[in-house]
Amino acid sequence: MTSHPNIATCTPETDDDLNPIPGELGMQLKDAYLQGLTHRVAMVVVFNAIGQVLLQKRGKHVLWPNVWDVSAAGHVDAGMTYLECAAGETAEEVGITVDSSQLQLVAHFKIDEPLDPGEAVIFENVKTVSRWNTFYAYVLPEGIDFAIDDSGEVENAKWANVSDVRQDVVEQPQMFRPGALHAFQRLFAAIDDGLFVVPVAYG
Repeated sequence: MTSHPNIATCTPETDDDLNPIPGELGMQLKDAYLQGLTHRVAMVVVFNAIGQVLLQKRGKHVLWPNVWDVSAAGHVDAGMTYLECAAGETAEEVGITVDSSQLQLVAHFKIDEPLDPGEAVIFENVKTVSRWNTFYAYVLPEGIDFAIDDSGEVENAKWANVSDVRQDVVEQPQMFRPGALHAFQRLFAAIDDGLFVVPVAYG
């Protein structure tokens, strides 16, 4: 989402088992940044039927422009669940309607994510922001593809082999938004540990 009139903030220590915290504070994103408040982000990586992952290239006029990201991501608004946000962002950013019951939890983690130089100027020299991230995987039914609108939030998207993304994360981390790097590292760990199985071609 490009506008966040009431994003959810929470304590740095706990995120209440992925659910909205009663009495959580909703505020403008900039104010949360300036006050150093921890806030929530939902992320989704979409796989197609042959095990490729959908990468999103961020638009030219958004924060962290022109770098690759997970399939979809967004700030969680106050009173909204991670699942609701994940499904909404996936539809908005890459045109994929998601059944939230089919989202598979990959990781839930807190990071202090650096801002790009443009963000640091916009947000009055704030260098890092504190975020609870919930990262989901979704397997796209066969015969369905992504669709990018003309809003400019997403510049492009592409299907990529998991092995290629894994290599790029290690060898060319500058290609990715920092939060996406953390997410992909956790995805690959889940794959290696047998906690997530990459889909294979049907038939």
